[in-house]
Parts: sequence; C-alpha cells; structure tokens
Amino acid sequence: LQPASQPATRLLAACLLSSTATPYFVAPNPAMTPTALPRPIAAAHIMIFPEGDDKASDTPIKNWGHIRFDAVDLLLIHGFTSSKSGDFIVGDRLEARLKWVIDTAKGKNPNIKIFAQQNYGEDKLPLLAEKNLFQRYAASVVPVLEKWGLHGYDLDYELEGGQVIPGVVQLLADIHGHCAGKYLVSISPAEYTGLFDPHSANLDKHPLQNHVDLVNLQTYSGGLMRPNDLAAWLRVFPPHKVLVGAWPESSGLRGDQANAWSVDQIEEVYENARDTRGKLAGIHLWRLNSDVLVWENAAQVMFYNYLHGGTGGKKNTNCTPEQIKAAWYQDHNSVHKGWQST
Repeated sequence: LQPASQPATRLLAACLLSSTATPYFVAPNPAMTPTALPRPIAAAHIMIFPEGDDKASDTPIKNWGHIRFDAVDLLLIHGFTSSKSGDFIVGDRLEARLKWVIDTAKGKNPNIKIFAQQNYGEDKLPLLAEKNLFQRYAASVVPVLEKWGLHGYDLDYELEGGQVIPGVVQLLADIHGHCAGKYLVSISPAEYTGLFDPHSANLDKHPLQNHVDLVNLQTYSGGLMRPNDLAAWLRVFPPHKVLVGAWPESSGLRGDQANAWSVDQIEEVYENARDTRGKLAGIHLWRLNSDVLVWENAAQVMFYNYLHGGTGGKKNTNCTPEQIKAAWYQDHNSVHKGWQST
C-alpha cells in the first residue's frame, strides 16, 4: 500500500479518534432485542483490569475517551471474575470504571450490546469445579447482568498446560438456562480442549450448540498455538454463530508474526469460511484499550466498515479505507508516539 497523503500519526489522531472529525463508518445497527444480534457483527473487547503502571482501578484511563464505541456492535467487557465463595462478580474496585465504560459506550452508540466477560485463569474455573461451586456460580450470573444493564455473558476460555476442567459444558448449559432467552451466552475460546473432541462423530449435534449463542474464536495469540482449529469449531457450530478474531495489540496484524493473522488474512478467512449454512457471524477484536489503542481503534473502524459495507452517508474524504490501511501499516512506534502527542 502507498503511504497516505497525510502523515500516519496525524491521520489516525485527526481522522479516526477525534471527537470533531466526521467519522467514516456505517450508522449503528437498528434497535434489536437482547436475544437478537444482526449479522454481521463487529465485536470488540475492552479490558478494565489494572495493568502495568495503572494502579487506580477505580477510575477510567484518560485516553479511553477516544475509544470508538460507535463502531462496535457487541462489546465484551473483560472485568469480571469469580469470588472464593463461587459467585460471578465485578473485579476488585472496578465498579466506577465499569460504570464509565457502560455509560460511555451506550452514550456513543445507543444500540450497542454489552456482555460481561469472565476472566480466564487457572485459579478461576478449576477452583470452582474442585469445590463443586458451578451451580452457585451459574445462578449468580443473571443478577449481575440485571444490575448493570448488560445483554449477555461471555466465558474467556483459556487453559494452562492442556488442563481439562470437568463440567464446563454443563456449566454453560446451566448459565444458558438461567438466562432463559433474556440474555445471550457466548464463549471466547483459545482452544477446544475439554469442550469437545474434533474427531468425534455427530459433532453437529453436540450439546454446546444449545448452550452457546456465539463463539468469539481466538484465531490469534495462544489460540493459534493451541488446539483451536476453525474448521473443527465449524463442525460443532453453524457459521452464523462463529466470529473470527483480530489482534491489533500485536504487530502480527501486519503479517510479520506467526501468532496472529494479518488484516488481509482475517478478511479473507471471514469471506471464505462458509458452507451451505452461510457465512461467519463477524469479526471480534482484542482489544480497544492497550497502549496502542490508536492502532486498535483504527482497526475496529476498518473492520466495521468492511463488515457493514459503505459509509452510511458519513464518508470523510480524509478517512478513506485506503488511507486507513496506509496509516495502519506504518511503523508501530511512530503511530504510538503520534498518539501520545495529541
């Protein structure tokens, strides 16, 4: 791709993240019920747990004000965990930060759907299973969703060292039963270990189909290095329930790392991973708020435009897809430096 007419840093700061620039994206989806997400879905994750030098978990990060919630159909908030007693809860001292994210996302995009995502970790699900607390945990999900005005639950499923946790399928069944059609249940798996055997017969009748509404497949990072083949998941779920994952936090999206697909590869997978049952549900992005959030939000806008097609009459001549991609492929450090100076 040829460089954009403007420097990449100015393009990203002024075109993609400025509150005054005319956004280049399709208008948000029409209103929908909590149990009906239209296809395709432009999904994205946001992590609100403290990390690095971020010690004040009770306040939002200043730069988060530039996050493009308006280009997100489904937001998964990575900020929930389980208590020692087995309850599904908001992470420690994260209530104020969670409220800010929910209020801001809904303010920028009234039609956005938001899921509470259970944090992964070997000290979470295995401990609940060991103490026979799965039923208590499942029953505690809906009250949290109701309290915070959310639309669904997501399980970030990542195991350590091939560890198998018994009863996860039943756990998802119990959570789905409590949601009773009022809320959606999804999983964001880095592997299928402990969920299903890809070599089994009749996978198209696997009980997971009845307990999981969406699969946000981690086709990046550990999800490409563990058992997590897209074709295997499509033997269990119809394409319209599966989202392919993008990882702009890593420079792998430029195609120079082995553990993440490039932008073009992600779009190609989305287009080609179909059968007689139709296309994939969409693309989900991890995540919107790392230290390279300019890059991440540029990607989110790009994928949103790609999935929904066209500009919705909001085209900005300084924000064409070609210019976005040209800026996207510029050097990581210059883009990050440009963000810091705005």
